[in-house]
Amino acid sequence: MLLSVPLTETDETDEGDESGGATDAPVTVTPDEDGSSRVAFVLALPAASAGDADATSGPVAAPPATLDLVSPADGSLVRNSDGSLSVLDAAGTTLGGFSAPEATEASGPAARAGVVVVEPTRAEVHVQAEGAAASGAPGETSPTPQSVTVTTWLGAQGVRSATWGEREGGRSLAVDPTPWARLSGMVGEATAWAQLVASEPEAGSRTMRDQFDCHALGATDKATWNLEPWRPDVGFLATAAARCNPTG
Repeated sequence: MLLSVPLTETDETDEGDESGGATDAPVTVTPDEDGSSRVAFVLALPAASAGDADATSGPVAAPPATLDLVSPADGSLVRNSDGSLSVLDAAGTTLGGFSAPEATEASGPAARAGVVVVEPTRAEVHVQAEGAAASGAPGETSPTPQSVTVTTWLGAQGVRSATWGEREGGRSLAVDPTPWARLSGMVGEATAWAQLVASEPEAGSRTMRDQFDCHALGATDKATWNLEPWRPDVGFLATAAARCNPTG
């Protein structure tokens, strides 16, 4: 991915890719042990004009940051219902993506952040913050414009290991998702499932998917998510009611 962050109304700087290469804009990429990266960047809010009756501490919108997909060339971006952003290949398989962005003002209070897909390979991160009231003589601008820090979690590795064994008298697949897949929302869940099925085709049944989704929703912190192909296909709700282990 290519991350483009507008620093001011007229200045836009293209940033590095997910490998965390050096850049000139205020973007910080912190790698995690599972191959994912914590990404943070700063967006400046418009300066408030002193003496303006409208220049109060109301909501202020920052210029959006742009996320451009450059690889795979035939891929696309999809916003998930939880606000996370998935990268799909040409066949529609999830390859990875970003967790839902979060924003914090420099002064402390949380701002609102959201992502919008504006083209198949381009998304924008929009931020709305409280900002600060203007001060000084009429017509002057605040000497220190407020800023917002946006953070998100980028990943492309969903599963650390998947090992077949025996549990309750039948075959069981112990899946160990990466920390990113466990905690990044729908993008992590979809990435991990796609990689699991690609490496273990036998896992690609409806009952196994329901068990997997059940763990992703309510048992993310378990050491391994144990999935059994012999469990009955009772649907997701019944699987969840059985604490991910339906018996009939």
